[in-house]
Amino acid sequence: MACLAGFAERANRVADLVGLAGLVAEMARDLGFAHHALAEHGEPADGCLFLHDYPGRWADAFIARAMHRFDPVRQAAARRVGGFGWRELPRLVTLEPCQRAMMSEACDIGLGEGFTVPLHAPGMRVASCSFVCPPGEPLPRHALPAAECLAYLAFGAAHRLLGVRWSRPRLTARQRQCVALVSQGKTDWEIGVILGLSEETVGKYLDAARMRFGVARRTQLVAAALVAGEIGADPAEWL
Repeated sequence: MACLAGFAERANRVADLVGLAGLVAEMARDLGFAHHALAEHGEPADGCLFLHDYPGRWADAFIARAMHRFDPVRQAAARRVGGFGWRELPRLVTLEPCQRAMMSEACDIGLGEGFTVPLHAPGMRVASCSFVCPPGEPLPRHALPAAECLAYLAFGAAHRLLGVRWSRPRLTARQRQCVALVSQGKTDWEIGVILGLSEETVGKYLDAARMRFGVARRTQLVAAALVAGEIGADPAEWL
């Protein structure tokens, strides 16, 4: 989590979307991916966020042929909460011939297996962040939890730069302590030993924190807490 906390600090200092795109690309490469795309789902004419480093040929074709209207990755992301690999698409959505052709064309251009993180925020467009490997290379499975956190951090940083504001949930002191220790990789039992709480009580604090942020996973909770400023680069400072 330390590298993600460092990314959060740098992203909060970046001055524009171009700088943010560079930071995300750097982090994505460190995790084992060749490309990324952070996008709000909607019509490009509406000013939807589309931050990416996809091959130019693919980005141009995607926009010119309005592929966002039948993109199976976006369809699946609109129905999901947790991240998913593109190999799962046939199980998540019914793929039409044009969608299968689209994915094949993307692979021919240089986009292989991908991992997409759905991004849902109250009162905002559905969005998603995808991380993609070169054709023929498998997903770096060990890096997927970090990629999921990166997606949430990048999404929050992008909307800060765009001037979008929304009410941020606040955690209680105990919830903040538990989340800070989760960011250090501690289990509920270990957190209980450190804070003098039962494992069950720690679970309740973390469940309440997840509800406040509207997320389902521990990785998402840590990312959301970092974006909201509830924990910082040094989790020990919150204990």
